[in-house]
Amino acid sequence: MELRRTFSGSLASNAEFLVAPKVSGRVEYMAVDIGDPVLRKQEVARLDNDEYIQAVAQAKADLAVADADLTGAENARDIAKRELSRMETLKNRGCLPPPRWMRPGQRGWLPKPGWKPPRHGY
Repeated sequence: MELRRTFSGSLASNAEFLVAPKVSGRVEYMAVDIGDPVLRKQEVARLDNDEYIQAVAQAKADLAVADADLTGAENARDIAKRELSRMETLKNRGCLPPPRWMRPGQRGWLPKPGWKPPRHGY
């Protein structure tokens, strides 16, 4: 003789996890169905990454433009430094006329004694 008992009810799992991606996007592939057992680090779904690939390409292009702008600014700075050095040398040698904004008799920089204007019409 065997004793059997029948019970009615429902089963529930010990743990329940909410799966949410860190980024938004369209689901490209589902690896599991609802209720399937899942292991740690197992791929559950794959998101479409075309938008992210495009964003990376755009960021690389923006970086290239910024690098070119930086190079241009550095070149302009170097040219300005050379021009300043040249003008200081000419000033120290007395080869520069007074600035155009100065009028005779004003206080400020005046050419060294013996200075003569260059022939090209300063």
